Amino acid sequence: PDDPVEGTVYYLEGSTNAAKGQQWLRKRQLFVDGGSVALSEDELNAWVAGSKTAADKPLTVGAAGVSAPLIAAGVPNFRIHNGVFQIALPCTFNVLGLSEAVIVQALGGFVKEGGEFVFEPSRFYVGSCPLQDLPGVSLIFRRFAALQEVPPDVAEAWKKLAGASVEGGWLRLKMP
Repeated sequence: PDDPVEGTVYYLEGSTNAAKGQQWLRKRQLFVDGGSVALSEDELNAWVAGSKTAADKPLTVGAAGVSAPLIAAGVPNFRIHNGVFQIALPCTFNVLGLSEAVIVQALGGFVKEGGEFVFEPSRFYVGSCPLQDLPGVSLIFRRFAALQEVPPDVAEAWKKLAGASVEGGWLRLKMP
C-alpha cells in the first residue's frame, strides 16, 4: 500500500504474466547446459506453475491406515522487488480436525553455504506471525522449501553456480 501501517504484515503476489514468462524454458535449458541466466519473477512463476508441488504429495500424519494431510501446499509464488527475493507458499494446516489456510512467506537473498548457494531469509512469516528471530528458523524454512520438487538436472546445475544474486527485478545466476 501507499501508506503501510507499521507492524502490519502485507503479502504482495509476484507477477504471473504468461507472455512475459514464456522464455523460462529456453533459460532453463541454457542454465542446465552451463550458461548464466537472469530470471524475472514472471519466468520463475511460469516454471513453478508447471512443476510438482506438495499438493501432489502432501505431508501426512495419522494412525495406521488412516492419514490426513498435515500441510497441504499450493503453488509457490515468487516476487522480486527492490533487490529482495520473496518466496510465498499458500498452505493449509490441518491439526486435530482444525484447518487453517495461511501464506508462508520468506524474504531475503542468496548466500554461499557449504560451497553451494542457498536462499537465506531475513524475514520469515507464517501468516502474519514473524518467525525470523526464532532459533532454527532456517530449518523450518528449508522444510517448506522442500515441498517444491526441483528437477534433478536443475539441482545439478545449481551446485555449479559461481554466483546467485538479486539485482533490480532479476534473479541472476552466474555460471563459472
